[in-house]
Amino acid sequence: MKKTLSTIEASIKIFDTIRRLWIRDKSKVLNRIREPLRLEKVTDDFFNSYINYGALITTSGYLSNYGYSYRPRTYMATIPDRGKDEKLGLKYDEKVKRVVEERQMTVKYRLFQFPIQIIPPFESELGRYRLMYLYPEGFFSFILTKDEEKEKKKSLSDHLKITSSNMAVPVLMDESNCDKFSNSFVKITALISPIPSEQIEYFSQFLCDTRRRFSYNYFRPFSPNLGFCLDCRNYLDFDIIVQSRPESISGALYIEAHFENLDNDKYQRLIDKAVPNRLNFNLAYAGHPGITHYITDSDISVIGIEPYTYGFYIETDIIDNRKFETSLRKLQASYDTFRKKANSLVRSEFNTEAKLKPDFVFDFRRQKLFHPDGVLVSQEVSNILEKNPNLIDTIKWLKQ
Repeated sequence: MKKTLSTIEASIKIFDTIRRLWIRDKSKVLNRIREPLRLEKVTDDFFNSYINYGALITTSGYLSNYGYSYRPRTYMATIPDRGKDEKLGLKYDEKVKRVVEERQMTVKYRLFQFPIQIIPPFESELGRYRLMYLYPEGFFSFILTKDEEKEKKKSLSDHLKITSSNMAVPVLMDESNCDKFSNSFVKITALISPIPSEQIEYFSQFLCDTRRRFSYNYFRPFSPNLGFCLDCRNYLDFDIIVQSRPESISGALYIEAHFENLDNDKYQRLIDKAVPNRLNFNLAYAGHPGITHYITDSDISVIGIEPYTYGFYIETDIIDNRKFETSLRKLQASYDTFRKKANSLVRSEFNTEAKLKPDFVFDFRRQKLFHPDGVLVSQEVSNILEKNPNLIDTIKWLKQ
């Protein structure tokens, strides 16, 4: 299971970079810029050195607790859409010399949306605070359109048309204020604060091309100024006014897990059978060895990667409470059905337990929906911590 260990460890380190990057002291106000600025103007002026650290600025945009912070191990540029298995009628089969039922299975591919992520709160001597994201005023959805050029070039990172409106600037905010102002278009006064230079190399090391592009409005490793965030943790310097609340914002949710004690290929056909609402075929590609796209008649998309790692995805409306709850229930039910059926099939044929353990989820506050002990409770994680004990604090942070 060395591959499982290495992929889980790399993913933990992505969250480790986030935790280390945003634990910091408050900055001091050095000057005040009175004129309100568009968020894109704040970015341009910062990277052109017209605005410096310590500047207190006022800007506007869409404030959210969701960001494009984590690329799941099972993410691909495209994904099968809902499949269809149709009965076409009866026909006489000359080969078998009898009447058989004729069927037709169809499936279309669609753009695989980069899932959104809520980051757990931080705690320091300053108290508890959260990482929020301020998107430009043109923001309207976490669901993106297709970039035809990327598709033509067969980009492996993504086929998403990532524009400035989906490039957020991070905002550090006292936890007590987050729920009041999240998912709103706001006017905000905040402090331009630096990204710790000692963490830049570590953070950059784990950025894929997609996350690097999403981060472009606040992080440019080749720029003399490197990057910034907006610090709202000082009540004397912080001000925010809700200007409007959107009725609908779409985004993609995910849960990612692995079977911790399956160590060879003999179980694979049984695990395949356990995928909920699966039609009778899967798709795999020579260019992407070890990756399986499961064709399902469901809102839930399922992708598997070797060895025995699975991602479950669903698109939903994060503003409409009823739609969000319905989608999350579907995600949890699909995952739970898969977990139970896979264990039953493997135990029945091989007299061994197939233990599905959740690793990462779009919102760690929801982790116990998928396992009573939450995420990162597998033997593989214990083995990672034996080798790399400095990740203990990050795992505790994710499990809080």
